[in-house]
This record gives sequence, structure tokens and C-alpha cells, in this order.
Amino acid sequence: MNKPITSFTEIETIEIDTALTLDELVRARAQRMLKVALEAEVEAYMEQHTLQRDENDHALVVRIGKAWERTLQTGAGSLPIAAPRVYDRRPATASPAYAFNISTRH
Repeated sequence: MNKPITSFTEIETIEIDTALTLDELVRARAQRMLKVALEAEVEAYMEQHTLQRDENDHALVVRIGKAWERTLQTGAGSLPIAAPRVYDRRPATASPAYAFNISTRH
């Protein structure tokens, strides 16, 4: 059974609790969206270079796990993110170093 609210202090407490929950929800969704966007960007890059092979038929562009986790400052707050890593073994003249478009260093 729900207890009735009897004072403004209880209303303020409820509003604060709800705001914290909403902030956490927004932060979690923003982190998820960023992770999905980074994965999609890497997948597109991998697809673009999937047919490029060396003389032993090894792929020249491969995924190699995740980078060290770093914290990004966003409107939703600080978000820890570990971006996927790509190893591009193509000659330097054929391929500039890969950098994410979505999260560039400043």
C-alpha cells in the first residue's frame, strides 16, 4: 500500500531520487550509444578493407581487442569508454593511421 505524501520535504526528496535515477539512466544510455557507434564505425572500416590480403593470404586490416579505457566528458557526464582497436598492416603510403571519427583527441 502506498503511503501518502504529507510534506514538501518528502516531495523534494522524491524529486531528487528521481533525478538521480534519470541521470544514471541518461548516462548509461549515452555510454551504450557511444559504444554502438564506435563498433559500427570499426565494422564499416573492416568491411571496406576485408578483401585486402598479403602474399600469405592474411588479412592486412584486423581487429585486435580494445584500447585502454578512457573517460570522455559529455553532456550526460563522464563516460568510461574502451574503443575497439584496429591493426592496419597496409603500407603507410596506402593507409593513413586509423582514427575514429566519432571521438577524436583534443
